[in-house]
Amino acid sequence: MKAVTLLSLCVTACLALAIAVKLGSGIPSEEVLMQPAPDPSNLPWPAVKIGMALGRFVELLPNWVNPPGIQMLQLTAVSHFKATTIKALAELGIADLLANGPKTPQEMAAASGFPGNGDKLYRLLRLSTSSGVFAIHGPLKGSETRFRNNQMSILLRSDHPNTIKYMLMHLAADGDLAWAKLAEGVKTDKLPFELANGMGIWQYFKENPEREQVFSKAMATQDQLMTSTSIKEYDWSSYGHAIDIGGAYGSFIAALMRALPDIKATLFDMPQVADNAKVLWAKDHANLTDRVSFAGGDFFDAQTIPKPGQGKTAYIMRSILHDWDDSSSIKILKTLAAAMKGSQAKLVLIEQVLDDDFVSDLTVRHGFDLHMMAMANGKERTTSEWEALLGQAGFKLNKIFPTKGIQSLIETEPV
Repeated sequence: MKAVTLLSLCVTACLALAIAVKLGSGIPSEEVLMQPAPDPSNLPWPAVKIGMALGRFVELLPNWVNPPGIQMLQLTAVSHFKATTIKALAELGIADLLANGPKTPQEMAAASGFPGNGDKLYRLLRLSTSSGVFAIHGPLKGSETRFRNNQMSILLRSDHPNTIKYMLMHLAADGDLAWAKLAEGVKTDKLPFELANGMGIWQYFKENPEREQVFSKAMATQDQLMTSTSIKEYDWSSYGHAIDIGGAYGSFIAALMRALPDIKATLFDMPQVADNAKVLWAKDHANLTDRVSFAGGDFFDAQTIPKPGQGKTAYIMRSILHDWDDSSSIKILKTLAAAMKGSQAKLVLIEQVLDDDFVSDLTVRHGFDLHMMAMANGKERTTSEWEALLGQAGFKLNKIFPTKGIQSLIETEPV
C-alpha cells in the first residue's frame, strides 16, 4: 500500500512539473530567480541527510521501473544529449539573452549574430526545456515559441551569484575531449587529457591563458557553493593566521576574513595567479587588503612556501590534492611539513571523502573521481586512503569534519 501511495505521489508530481514546464506557470520573476541560492549550511543535519537519501532514491528509481534497454539508453545516450545541449546553450549565452524577458529562438539567434539559424536554436531549447531547463512562455508555435528562464536555466546566466556557466564552458572545451579518451587511458595508463591535447592540463593552461581564465572563473563560482559550509562546520577562530595554498583568486580566504575580522591571511599560488589576485583584491576586496599578503611560488618548492605567522597558523589546501596522484601528493605534503616544522601550525584539507560503501555514496563524488583521473591523473580518496597518504608524508590525521556540501574538512598536523 505504501509503495502504491508513493508511486501515486511521484506520478502526480511529474504531471504537475510537465504542466508547469508547458505553461511556464508558477515560475518566479527574473529578479527573484537572480537571488543567491539558500545557504546549505543553515539547513539542519537531519534535513541534509534526508535530502541526500531522497536524491539517491530518485536517481535509482528509473532503474527499477523502466525496462533495462530503455533505461540504459537514458543513462548513456539521452544523458549525453541533454548535457551537451545545455553546455551549448551556456556557451551561446541564451540565459543572458533572456534576462530582460521572454524571446523567440529567432529573436535570440538574430541578437547573437546568426539570424538564419533560429530553427536550430529552437531544437536545442526544445530538448532542454523538456528536461526542465528553461520554460515556455505562452502558446507553442514551433520556432516562434517564446522561452524564458526558470529556476534551473537562471544558473546559466553569467551574472548569477551561483552561476555554473563557466563550469559548463570549462567542461565543454577542456573536459569532453579528455573524457572521450577515457577507455584509451585505462588501456594504456596514459592520461586522457594528454592523449586529447598533447600536453598536461597545467601546461595547457599556461599556453592557453583564455582557457585558464574560464577555469579560474569556474573554480571561483564552485567555491561560492561550498565556502559557507566549510567555514561554519569548523572552528577557525582558534587561528590568528591562515595561509591558503593554491588559493587561486582568494574567494575562500576573503570569505573567511569577513567571518573572522581579526585573522590575517596569506594567499599563495603560481606567480602569475598571485599577481592577478592582487589586482582583483584591490577592486573587489579593498577593505580586506590591510590583512592579506600575496605570495607567488610553487608548492613543490619548500623555499617558496610562506612561513607560519605568530601564534597558531592554519595552512589550507582546498581541492588541491585531488588534482594529483599519491606520489605527487606526498611530495606536496612533505614540502608543507618542512615549512611548518617547529611551529603550532596545522594543515586543513578541504576535499571530498569517499564512502567505502560506494553503493550508498553520492554518485557525484565518484563522477568527480573519474574527472580528476581523466584531467590530471588525480583522484578522490576514502578515509583510509587519506590516512595512509598523510602518514606516508609525515602527518597524522586528527579528525574529519563533514560539511553539508559534498566536501569535508580534514584536520592534520606534522608528526
